[in-house]
Amino acid sequence: MAKPKADIKLKKISDIEWEIPKGTIPNMNVPARVFSSDLLLPKMKQDRTLTQIANVATLPGIYKHAICLPDGHEGYGFPIGGVAALDFEKGGISPGGIGYDINCLTGDSKILTEFGSYLKIKDFENLFTITKNKNTLQKSNLLKIKSLSKTKITNKKILAYMSRESNDVYEITTTCGFKIKATSDHPFLTPFGMIDLKDLKPKDKVAINTFKGIKQDDKEKYTLLSETDFKKTEADELTKRNLLPLKNPSNKLYILSKLFGYCLGDGTLYFSNKKGFVNFYGSKEDLENIKLDIQRLGFSARIYSRTRNHKIKDQYGIKKFITKTYELHCSAKSLAKLFVKLGMPVGTKTNQIINIPDWIMNGDKTIKRLFLAGLFGAELSSPKTHSKTGFYAPVLSLNKNSKYEENCRKFMIQIMNLLEDFNIKTTKISSRKEHKNRFGETVRVRLLISANENNLLKLWRNIGFEYNNKRQELANIASYYILLKKNENKFRQNLAKRIKEYKKKGLKISEVKHIFKNKINERFIERHFYEDAKQRISLNFIS
Repeated sequence: MAKPKADIKLKKISDIEWEIPKGTIPNMNVPARVFSSDLLLPKMKQDRTLTQIANVATLPGIYKHAICLPDGHEGYGFPIGGVAALDFEKGGISPGGIGYDINCLTGDSKILTEFGSYLKIKDFENLFTITKNKNTLQKSNLLKIKSLSKTKITNKKILAYMSRESNDVYEITTTCGFKIKATSDHPFLTPFGMIDLKDLKPKDKVAINTFKGIKQDDKEKYTLLSETDFKKTEADELTKRNLLPLKNPSNKLYILSKLFGYCLGDGTLYFSNKKGFVNFYGSKEDLENIKLDIQRLGFSARIYSRTRNHKIKDQYGIKKFITKTYELHCSAKSLAKLFVKLGMPVGTKTNQIINIPDWIMNGDKTIKRLFLAGLFGAELSSPKTHSKTGFYAPVLSLNKNSKYEENCRKFMIQIMNLLEDFNIKTTKISSRKEHKNRFGETVRVRLLISANENNLLKLWRNIGFEYNNKRQELANIASYYILLKKNENKFRQNLAKRIKEYKKKGLKISEVKHIFKNKINERFIERHFYEDAKQRISLNFIS
């Protein structure tokens, strides 16, 4: 299915510079220069990046070289990362050499925002305002998109909203049951780069994101916190960062919701020497994402690493191990005070009462999802299989000093109630004794989430994980696998029904086998022809 690529020969200029000589393709007016390492260059050769930069060199009036930067990859016209200087007198002006996407999805297509809620694409029209000078002002959230350069999901601003009439609308259905309607020129991401719908063929592979999110709901705004809730110096700091008055709901509160959830699980807040500190713990990559959100709130933060020696006594004995850990430190008293006002505990969380605040319990679904996803990014178990095709029940575990066991159980009940708002079922709350710490005996309280596959899909596709890329990727893979299983079972159930219908019509087993010989094995046909067999997944189904 690969797009046609010219045989582009490169001349090495230096360790990081390559030249496509003039004449490599017809009508080149100048050579093309590619800035790339030996590691990045093979990736450019996988699509039409080099062909496109050679094409740029054919433009009239181009000056000296067509240039492709190290992040170069296939675009529309120019490669992404392509640069050209054009003589205005001899050439022209290109307002968008890389190209603009004017292809379309249908208005009912669901678009995922950065906060895990979705809108139909037609509803985005109401999120824009056209000013008198015809400039378009964006009013909506960022959108989650697949970054071709970073090969991961990132948040990007909307540049414009356009709509047009179209008669050539097609529907694509994937093997896991996803469907999307688009025009023939709408590009889809494939292993060979972006390919227009009209050029796709059955069995071609296209990229999908199994995370679905939740429908965006509109709740009336109210002021959650105002300047009068803080001392003047703290109020001034928060006000100049547009954090006061803090509206519920609002984009600022959405960011705070997921930070609050993660910090409640794997963070700490404390005050020392008249300063306030909000710290987070996790992988370096995930802490970088937390750092970006803290910066969006108007504060700075730094990430530190340390090597730590551990010695822990539990029910199985004494364990010793060495780890390298990463910590994000934000020294900002006003932010710490804001978290306290929102309900964040100060100091050691295992040795005090903790409850989920009312603004979350009674918030809109986006706030609830962000809080849960932040907490789950810190504390919920990763998707894991117990057999060839089955998944363990996800577990949320929290440790507490024994005297606060009942409070921890109440906290878990609050989590259970929040999950019920998303029709996600839990199965059990349990407690067990753990090791001693400096405050005394501890217990571990666990909340089990149902391993029913429909329930897992709701958990992983609608809630997911914030600030934990590894768990979110595993959840996406697990969701895709479950969806494949569901489609396979649906296919087999349909065949079983047809086999029984043919039997009622008087067909012999040999005749039925002939009809389905290229669709299913003979044993399946025999079981459903002679027996009232139950449906099960094939033993040779992928695992």
